[in-house]
Amino acid sequence: MILECSKCHKTHKKERELELSHDFPRYLGGKDLDGRHYLCHSCHGKYENLILNAVLKLFNLPEDYMFLDRIKLMETLKITVFQHPEKQDKIKQICIKIKEEFYGK
Repeated sequence: MILECSKCHKTHKKERELELSHDFPRYLGGKDLDGRHYLCHSCHGKYENLILNAVLKLFNLPEDYMFLDRIKLMETLKITVFQHPEKQDKIKQICIKIKEEFYGK
């Protein structure tokens, strides 16, 4: 079975060469029903960085948080997001906008 990255359209023969990416990441409160896509590791990293930077700005968190271990950063954001449920819709809008810009739609 040949798989294709949704962004760069490179084909991959092994499933482990692609990552399942959520349109609205689960650590930010998203669900599978919000949409998913497959990205190669390179494209997934770029997409994730765009979302992480946008959420850091929304909460006025320092940019040096990006230097945290990924798991620690995601856990920090998860806690921050769930402490501010009023921003959930704004985060979802940001994620949708980033996805549209990322794919050039």
